[in-house]
Amino acid sequence: MYQIHGLAYFDIKTANSRELKENHLGYINNNYMYYSEGKSLYRVNLSDFECESIINIGNYLMSFDFYEKYILYSSGDFLYKYSDNENTPIFSVQDYFEDESYRIREIRCQDNRIFIKIGSGAFCQCIMEIDIDGNVIELIHED
Repeated sequence: MYQIHGLAYFDIKTANSRELKENHLGYINNNYMYYSEGKSLYRVNLSDFECESIINIGNYLMSFDFYEKYILYSSGDFLYKYSDNENTPIFSVQDYFEDESYRIREIRCQDNRIFIKIGSGAFCQCIMEIDIDGNVIELIHED
């Protein structure tokens, strides 16, 4: 925390600190820190601290995570995989729920597995495991 409202980095070897222009925390992957804001996904190069927008969509970016060479992200009722400047939809909530109020709220990738949490309101939740092509492997929980 830099002076209450900002972020900074501290170099342990040189004891130098520097304020970051971008005041966001995110996921670190391959020498970049990624974070979402509104309708975009940004990354900050951890070597020179330059920031760039890498994904801009028409709807709000709800969640994202990393799987192999892909960035997986959700925008409402769709799940996309992003690689080499190409966005590919791989999963649609509408294929499983008729109610259009369901959204992909979370994505978690762990141990070469992809989990998504789908919800509508405070009490309707569904957790499933899918593969990188969007095929459902297992329905883990639904209420």
